[in-house]
Amino acid sequence: MTRQDRPQLFDFEVPSSENLSYIPLSVRFHLDRSGQRISLDDWQRLPYDARVTLASYAVEEGPGGGALGGTDGVARTRTSPSTVQQSSEADFAALLRAWMLEHVGRPPETGAPPASLPGDDRAALPASVAAQCALAGLDVPGDDAWAALSRFQRYALAKLSRKATLNHDFVPAMTEFRLVHGQAV
Repeated sequence: MTRQDRPQLFDFEVPSSENLSYIPLSVRFHLDRSGQRISLDDWQRLPYDARVTLASYAVEEGPGGGALGGTDGVARTRTSPSTVQQSSEADFAALLRAWMLEHVGRPPETGAPPASLPGDDRAALPASVAAQCALAGLDVPGDDAWAALSRFQRYALAKLSRKATLNHDFVPAMTEFRLVHGQAV
């Protein structure tokens, strides 16, 4: 994992995350991958520069295939060997821990990193994504379209689909990822 010059945001995230008041999906990805959890309140208690640094860690290619950068607004980065990725993930976790201790007064919640992340399976569209499509009145992406998405794009759609109510970013994400074809949205 490398750090970029700017926060890694999808275009649909910019209106709600440009000032980093909300936790961007790139940070959520790294939190999930490292088995860490922080609340929105904790995130907002971190200094802005710390949030920029954490959001600037690139989301890289990994298990599940495909470059993890999005179309516009998210840098594409090719993988380095997995040991380098694990070391960089440890750097992200160490920075977060230090800043949480300093500014929040406690470390982030931690657990075992998961064996896989939401959207890792290129062959199987999660039922939650199909449910969000139904709520939004959108066609469900076909198997080929789902498999063609980057791992980070699949992760984003799966994360946006966790709840049984329509996520306000779901249709913009589907549009940005070019999964809305000739449909009224």
